[in-house]
Amino acid sequence: MTYEYECKDHGKVDIYKSSTLIDREELCEKCQKPMKRNFVPTSNLNPGAASMRGEFNFGLGKHFNNRREVKNELKRIEGETGKKYVEVGSDKPQNTKRVRKEYNVEEAARHLKHELKHGRSSIH
Repeated sequence: MTYEYECKDHGKVDIYKSSTLIDREELCEKCQKPMKRNFVPTSNLNPGAASMRGEFNFGLGKHFNNRREVKNELKRIEGETGKKYVEVGSDKPQNTKRVRKEYNVEEAARHLKHELKHGRSSIH
């Protein structure tokens, strides 16, 4: 996680460290004095809020604030190179509704008898 710290003499700095080390005191690299951790609200406190920081797209090698910027960059690259690029992993999720399976009663009874006969029943 990234945490914001502030040195009275040298200003703010972001420090990346494990959340298990949150209580560890951080010292300013320039003056070696203890820094104060700032509490910065993040957008993930409200799952419905849009991220203000955006994300780094490793495939394009740039930072983007939203999907529209990614699509515009892909169009720009296509115009310059003539090659069509697509964003991978942006497909809409498929319907995951479970389909009710019809069972043949005689087949299920035969299977259960076979499992009981051989001591492999999952019924407890």
